[in-house]
Parts: sequence; C-alpha cells; structure tokens
Amino acid sequence: MTSNYWTCPTPSSASCSAPKAKDRMIVAWSEHELDVVKEYCPEHLARFEARFVNARSVAVYWRNACHAGDKPPTKDLPTYLALVGYDLPDGAGPGLAGETIKRVAAALEKGRGMDGMTTDQRRRWQQLRAHNLHDCHGMKKVCILAAAELAGRPFSPSTGRSAGSPSAIGG
Repeated sequence: MTSNYWTCPTPSSASCSAPKAKDRMIVAWSEHELDVVKEYCPEHLARFEARFVNARSVAVYWRNACHAGDKPPTKDLPTYLALVGYDLPDGAGPGLAGETIKRVAAALEKGRGMDGMTTDQRRRWQQLRAHNLHDCHGMKKVCILAAAELAGRPFSPSTGRSAGSPSAIGG
C-alpha cells in the first residue's frame, strides 16, 4: 500500500476477517479509514464496510435525540469527550498528531525503520500511540453512553429512529 508518506505492504485480509471472526465491528470517528480502504485495498472494501461504524454519526444522532440543549459547537471527538466527562491527559488533544506523523514518516521514507529513529522521534511516536489509545477509550465511552441512553428511548419502527429525536419529528 502506498500513502502520501510512505510505502508499506498491502494489508492482509486479516484486517477485515479478524473482526468478522470475533463478531466485532470496526469503529472510527470519521470515514477516513473507510476512504483509505477504498483507495488502497478495494478488494477488502465489502468486508470492511460490513463491519464499519462511523462513531461520529452515532454521537451526532445521540446528541440530537437526547441532548439537543447540550449541543457541542463542533463534531470533533474532543468536544464529545468533554460532553461525556472524559478527561484527556496532558499532552493530548487536537492538532498534536499531524506533526508527529510527518516526522515519523520522514524517518521511514529514508529507510531508517523504527530502529533508526532519533530519540525525539521515538518519544513522539510513543506519545502518539498514547494519544490514540485515549481517543479509542474516549470514543468507546461516547458510544457506550450513547447506546445506553438511546436504548432507553421509545423506538419508532416506521422511521427506524428513537421517538422524539429531531430526525423522527422532521427536525
């Protein structure tokens, strides 16, 4: 697979078959991952799409259905993390990942591999991994809370939506 930053081996079908084998979903905060699969490994797209959930869409629906008065100003994950009371650790937050990805990509493009990275690049890589871990834990908290609150609302079979949600009442 070739990206704007580096070349890596074509992903195996394991990235799509492992979630299916364990009856798990692939969850992301946007459709970026879906777009990457479409572009770089379209042969896996159908399996990926079958397991894929855009957590941001779930969160926006939940917000509109259950928290219209607490509408966050953006659809960004940190805004929703604040809504559910998930505190990000120091050094985590929006806009911090891009620079690290550029630096690590530059090292990989030079063929140095992980072992050839500088101490600063390795430190930043570890921070990026921790940042992503917190994003995953926070996104999980948003989704679980959304599912729990939506489960408690009456469901309208005719619209496929919770009764009283803006979409169900034309809003």
